[in-house]
Amino acid sequence: MLRHLSSCLVPVLLLLGCQAELCDASSLQAALDAAGEGGRVRAGDCRIEGGLRIPPGVTLEGAEETVLAPGADASIVLQAGPTETTLRGLRVEALGGVGVQLGGEGAAAVEDVIITVDRGVGLVAEGVARLRVTRVSVEGAVDAAAAMTLPDTATPERGGSYGLWLVDVGTEAAPAELSDVDLRDVGPWGGVLASSQVRWTGGDVEGVTGTGVLVQGGAVSLEGVRVATLRQGIQLAPAYGLASVDGASLETRGLVVTDGEGVGVIHAGGGATHAALSVVGQRRGGVRAQADATLRLGEGSVLTANGLAGVLAVGGSVDVEGLEITGTVLTSALVGEIIRADVGDGLQLTGVRGSLASVIVRDNARIGLLIDVGAIGIGALTLTDVTAGAEGSALGAVAQDDAGPLSGWDGAITREGASVANDAAHAGLLDTVSPADATPPSAPALRP
Repeated sequence: MLRHLSSCLVPVLLLLGCQAELCDASSLQAALDAAGEGGRVRAGDCRIEGGLRIPPGVTLEGAEETVLAPGADASIVLQAGPTETTLRGLRVEALGGVGVQLGGEGAAAVEDVIITVDRGVGLVAEGVARLRVTRVSVEGAVDAAAAMTLPDTATPERGGSYGLWLVDVGTEAAPAELSDVDLRDVGPWGGVLASSQVRWTGGDVEGVTGTGVLVQGGAVSLEGVRVATLRQGIQLAPAYGLASVDGASLETRGLVVTDGEGVGVIHAGGGATHAALSVVGQRRGGVRAQADATLRLGEGSVLTANGLAGVLAVGGSVDVEGLEITGTVLTSALVGEIIRADVGDGLQLTGVRGSLASVIVRDNARIGLLIDVGAIGIGALTLTDVTAGAEGSALGAVAQDDAGPLSGWDGAITREGASVANDAAHAGLLDTVSPADATPPSAPALRP
């Protein structure tokens, strides 16, 4: 009884007064409808089954044990308005369909909410001009065992679960704000940010089967986000930690991508700038750029113990300043339409313009730096203060065209260890990886 009375001390508009907690969807919906812009409604300390609609400018907050369970055919819907519409301090169970759905051209926020998703989508926002998602966790059921039964064609209706899906949210002047947002054990998509302006600060994307974060068009910045334990499962395509496509503009600072069964970061077109990037233990490459992408990388970035290549770029432009790549391991890759070869390169740049400065490549299995100039010539790439070290039979730094290795290009290269003798003796052509080796992911065909 004391708990019920204490809930009435909160300035909350209830149609039924303070006689009982709001523990059924119809009574709670009536209170929400009556609250009015700026009103606040507190749900009961209980499990509430059924969908809800939060009108513009109304706040729905939970008690200590509030659970909203909308069911497979309903959602918790927030209608954005001139005054922020808010969902706060509770748990949502999404057992199919969409757990939390936000729409409208005004402002909306989700704070301190845990969303569990067995099948379906945890949180969807579309067309919301001013969006805040703070201390929100989406937790799925696609663990390591379930990953081995999840096809890449999985949709929410076919056993898939998506964590976060944002479409046309935010503006250039007021990007959508994501803070301490976690996505765990979902797949084949963790977060999809489509045609949106987003600033994401802090949070973990972990245990995703498929793609951790897909940025499709728009402009997105990530700071202090960690992407870990990406699983490929039985999917044909590699797992991707972070992918940007369709002309997206992407900036990251302090991004960590670790322990994945695919590619850490991939860019197909558009522009990407990474500062203090750490990519470790990705089986099919640390950072890839293709389809004329513009890549800027540095400010203390470190790429370690990745398969195939630390950085692999084909076409476009690459500017690097302040980067260390070590311990790249040999991995089989496509070097033609059907031909495969073992590749383990620190930096592999094919037909790329740009610059390399303050770069260290050491102890990479095949070569530290491979520049295949293609038709553009070695003059398209400026080098300053590049250190290339190697052990055993590995090479340090080689530039080549179709005729073979180039000479007289390496005045800015400092070779260490075995690379001094190995590079001097090298006479052949090295295989370069085909872009077809890793096709960037495309956005899901199905929209929630």
